[in-house]
Amino acid sequence: GGVLLVGLESGAQPFVSSLFESLGYRSRGVFDVGQAGDVLAKDGDKWGYLLIDADIVGDEGVKNCEQLLAKFPDICVLVMSASPFEGRGTLPGTSRVAYVEKPLGVWSVESVLKRFQTRTGAL
Repeated sequence: GGVLLVGLESGAQPFVSSLFESLGYRSRGVFDVGQAGDVLAKDGDKWGYLLIDADIVGDEGVKNCEQLLAKFPDICVLVMSASPFEGRGTLPGTSRVAYVEKPLGVWSVESVLKRFQTRTGAL
């Protein structure tokens, strides 16, 4: 499935889109977790991953992903931030959630996607 980019700054979105596209994934930017839920409800079979920018959507936005994980069992979530996640609000431990630090790179994203596929089966 493709990757929904949630809450990325407009300047970062082209770079992140090209990163995922270089790995063979289509991508689409959405404003927030609510809009991501709307896209998944309409075209859920086209999307396998959410990339959430925790620095933009905040801890509350990250927490709202719990509802999406419950409603869409095939979705995996990558939560990215420029700061460490220790002591911050996080999603419950699950094989469908991974935390990655900025700046994103092809190697770090590819390794997380491979871990998801190993744990959950190819999406």
